[in-house]
Amino acid sequence: MKTHILLASAALVLATTAAQAQLQSPAQMRADRDALVLEMSGERSWEVSCQVEQGDGDVIRGRERGRGLRHAGRIVVSEAAGGTCSYNVPERGELRLTMRVAHTTFDCPFEITDGGFCRVTLPAGASGSFRISHSRPAVLPGS
Repeated sequence: MKTHILLASAALVLATTAAQAQLQSPAQMRADRDALVLEMSGERSWEVSCQVEQGDGDVIRGRERGRGLRHAGRIVVSEAAGGTCSYNVPERGELRLTMRVAHTTFDCPFEITDGGFCRVTLPAGASGSFRISHSRPAVLPGS
């Protein structure tokens, strides 16, 4: 009798888990595994700092600085759920930010250019921040 109850309980748990997985769209299931890729290039001593939360709750901090006439940097965070980045562009400098959004569920925090890139060119002396978020809620483990 105990064996039958245990088997029935296990079958119920498996059926519930399978039903929950079927309710999620493929994009939602992928959302907590999207990699954030933010590329930057510019002139002089620009700075970009990001604080990105991963699907498991870990917070990853990344920082890139420009050096010299032309310098490029990249911040990559796997399984990114969202976050915030800030930037500073020096006087007489320039900074271009490009965020890869193709094949992800991320919203573009900038304008989509004619070529389909999520990109912005920031002028000398600019500073500020932007939010990184998903166009659909990320499905976090255990939810």
